[in-house]
Amino acid sequence: AYYDNQSTCNGGKNCSSQAMADIHKAIENGEPPAVIMFSNKYAIVKNYGSSQRCQYVLSVRIGCQPSYDWVQIHIPLAGYGSNYYQTTSNFLASVGPGVTVFFRAPWAYLSMSNDDWAEFDAAATTYYGDPNPPEPTWGGGEDSPPDEDNRPMLTMAGGTATTTGRPKTQQGDFVPNPKSRSDIIADFVGGVKQTHLNNRPGLESLTLEDGKLSVKAIVKVRSVSDHPDYFILYLEDRSTHRLYAEGTVDASGMLGAVKLETADERPFAVAGAAEARAHALVEFGIDAQTDAEPIFGYGSIGLPEFNPMFLLTDASGRSIIVTPEGKAFHLTTQGKKLVPQTGEASLRGKHGETLILRELARPR
Repeated sequence: AYYDNQSTCNGGKNCSSQAMADIHKAIENGEPPAVIMFSNKYAIVKNYGSSQRCQYVLSVRIGCQPSYDWVQIHIPLAGYGSNYYQTTSNFLASVGPGVTVFFRAPWAYLSMSNDDWAEFDAAATTYYGDPNPPEPTWGGGEDSPPDEDNRPMLTMAGGTATTTGRPKTQQGDFVPNPKSRSDIIADFVGGVKQTHLNNRPGLESLTLEDGKLSVKAIVKVRSVSDHPDYFILYLEDRSTHRLYAEGTVDASGMLGAVKLETADERPFAVAGAAEARAHALVEFGIDAQTDAEPIFGYGSIGLPEFNPMFLLTDASGRSIIVTPEGKAFHLTTQGKKLVPQTGEASLRGKHGETLILRELARPR
């Protein structure tokens, strides 16, 4: 099934909302679907977390607005296990202008012809980033709703929300367009709480409040595609001094994704800027004239945001990209309506242009 984010479904609602509703219903029925995201990689959507804001009159619930806060994904071919969590808004940004979903039984999950979706279609779906986000009431996926008496008596937000607003965290500590280390960390913690990701068993320490984790480093990544620039936070276990998790906060301050470290993840050849510059010299004989800049891009060579590529300039002025796998490419041309030829790779530019790259051979 293909959902065009620029089109509307079911009486005027954006089709991305419908895609999320269909994905979640498939998960609830025990059939996690697959999606195409990042650089044409297949990801399995394993689980999700949700909440809702309900309207009550004299203690009688008369309507609720669902909020899908995060999804748990598994990208087998990229070496990312099921310890990878994305905010729903970041998930939709990662799948591009449209969502391609592979259902085990598509005829059972296409809401356009199935009345079972009425509960989703009737409400405005929201995502993390809404100006007036719902409060937590229940967790989706593997969890069950609490007793009705435990639901908070709140006012339902009006209209269909979007992903463009700025969140107001529970602690009121959201910092728009963070620049300092403390502001970036505050937005990460605020985002974890706002999406209720810390309610997921095993993720409680992501709030940094129990003192088990510390932020070891923060790296800024520039996006060359239609994705915001962002920061990667590296969270270290204080007791073992080992990397515990990585998180992203985009340039506006929004939480993007969180990935727990596991021993079975495959190591990449190039993981940092210094390694990228050294790798370019040793493996390709490229004497970089600039420091290697971490960059992110959608295309045929990119990986998920936790493993950025690195951009540097050689002595002749060429733009060189070193990938986490250790390959090197040089930018040959860029423009609208360009199509990579045999032996070329490409990245999607910010304004609809295509960046054409050619792989460099290692000297013999």
